[in-house]
Parts: sequence; C-alpha cells; structure tokens
Amino acid sequence: MYYYYNYYYYYYCCCCYYYYYFYYYYYYYYYYYYYYYYYFYYFFYYYYYYYYYYYYYYYYYYYYYYYYYYYCYHYYYYYYYYYRYCCYCSSSFSSSYYYYCYCYCCCC
Repeated sequence: MYYYYNYYYYYYCCCCYYYYYFYYYYYYYYYYYYYYYYYFYYFFYYYYYYYYYYYYYYYYYYYYYYYYYYYCYHYYYYYYYYYRYCCYCSSSFSSSYYYYCYCYCCCC
C-alpha cells in the first residue's frame, strides 16, 4: 500500500524518544512536502484537541526537524525491510481516492 499514487500517508516515528508527525502526498514532488505537512499538522491539532499542549510544544520541532522528516521518509522507503512501520489506514472524509494512514515505527 506504500507505493500507490494519490495516497495520503501519516507517519508516526518514535525514534530517540521523540514523536515526529509528518504527512506526505506521494504523487507530488518532494518540495511540496513541507506545505502539506504543515496543513495536516493543523488538521491533527484540531482533531486531537486534548493533546494541545503536547503538540504545541513539539510544534517548534516540526520546523527544526524538517530535514529529518524528509530523510526519515526516504530512509524508510528505501530500507523497508530493515525498518518496519505499522500502519492503520482509513478512507478520507471527502474522497475515495485517498487514504489516511496512521503509522508508527516498530524498530524502537
């Protein structure tokens, strides 16, 4: 399910005791990644309102570790057999062409 176009992915990485959230539109080029991730951060923030302070605290890490997210995704993509990700996917709210996936790192 990782290699199809027109899919949304939401990954959760638990490495180094930090929580990283990023959202990627696979069909687009990589330089669109940050914009869409930023958009999804607000979606996630409103959806999980009871984690407001937690996500607000890590909001600064999103900018600081932007390149880390980018690298992390590639690392997972090219080394799928070394770093497993466990994912739960569901269809999007408005379109059947997209899937929202909640994933977490299984290598920690």
